Order: sequence, then structure tokens, then C-alpha cells
Amino acid sequence: MAERLFLHIGPHKTGTTAFQKVLDQNDTQLLDAGFKVVRDIEAVCGADLTFGQSTNCYGLAHQIIRSDLITPMRMARRDMKPSPDEAIASLKGFNVWARSQPAPNLILSSEAFSFLRTPAERALIDVMVEGLDIVPVAVKRDPVSWLRSWSGQLQKMKLTPPIGDLGDTVFDLAETSWLVDFDAVTAFWRPDGTVIGYEAALERHESIIPALAELMGLPSGLIGVDRWENVGAGVGQ
Repeated sequence: MAERLFLHIGPHKTGTTAFQKVLDQNDTQLLDAGFKVVRDIEAVCGADLTFGQSTNCYGLAHQIIRSDLITPMRMARRDMKPSPDEAIASLKGFNVWARSQPAPNLILSSEAFSFLRTPAERALIDVMVEGLDIVPVAVKRDPVSWLRSWSGQLQKMKLTPPIGDLGDTVFDLAETSWLVDFDAVTAFWRPDGTVIGYEAALERHESIIPALAELMGLPSGLIGVDRWENVGAGVGQ
């Protein structure tokens, strides 16, 4: 039965899509080694979970993300705001499913989890992982570099920022942006969180993926681990 859940939270622009591709390509080998790759759920499904194919579990993350945060995915899809009752039912359903898995380890990945900040969101995380040892894994990138990359991503997605104060939105690109307040990220995930330095990992491996695989104890020989690809096209979460 599952005992541990590795929760890879990104954030965006730190190789998350490339890592999710590795999970997708190696799910059978990982399962043989004791790691169950979690596929995303439908955004609003309640306790009767319906799993899709994506290894980016943004639908599950949006059961938790505070309703007043307009994420890129919420700008693209209307089904990313479940009601409180629907969210609780989905998270409890996921917990039952997760704990019933025969593999001892689960790997759940979505950069959308990096948006979480509030006590209410932490309480929902606790519902999702009850009875499991959670190992949150975050990647810390130089703030200036990250903001430049995120700005480019927002332009690529052709998203229109709201009128007025952009603080506390995903369009906050100020040096003091909440998006690069890594102290707040680590505070949210204490005491369980683990942090990988993005630049140090690239200097050592030329990719973030080997560092993630090493931290989680993934088996050797996985497809794509030693290959760096910029595959982050499409809507960010």
C-alpha cells in the first residue's frame, strides 16, 4: 500500500513540463520500481474520480487553489473553480484512491501547486494526503531570471492582465512579487519541504531532471532523464 507521496510543485519555468514528460514516458518502469505516477483528474468530478492522461495534475491542484486567484488555467477554462463541497469530495476521493495503490511511492506533479499560500489551502492539502508521508519538492530559481522567463510565458499565452493593481495576481512582475517570495513557499510546505537549486542543478547536470530523479530515488535508465528539452508550450497552470 502507498506510504509516501512525492509532490513536485515546480514552480513554473523550472523544467516542470520536461519532468512531467519523463514521468509519462517511464510510468511502467517507475511502477516496477515502486513509484506510481499520478495522472490528473477531471476538474470537477467529486468523489467519483475520473482520471485522464496528463502527468501535469493541474485539475487536482485547482481543487485546492483559493478561488479568488485567477490562474492562467482559470482564464482558459471555466471548470477550474469547483465548489467547496466538490473540492472536498474530490480530495477525499483522491486520498482513498492514493492510499489503496500497491506501490509504496506516489509521484504527483503540477506547477500549479506552487501558487498555494493560505492556511485554508494547507488544510485542503492535509485532506488530500491524510495517512501518507508527503515530500514536497520545490525548485528555486534566481528571481530576476524567473520573472523574465515568466513574463515571456505570459506573453506567449497571450493573456490579458486585469486593470488596476497587479499585486497578488499571476501578472505581478515586480521585484517584490509574491511569485518569487520563496520564503513564503517554503513556509507553506514546512516542515516537509525539500528545495533544489535550479542554477546549481543545471551547472551539475545541464538539466533539472537528474536532480529531481536523484532526490526521489528514481531508478536509473529512465528515458529522457539526461535530455534537456524546452517543452513548455501551451497554457500555463
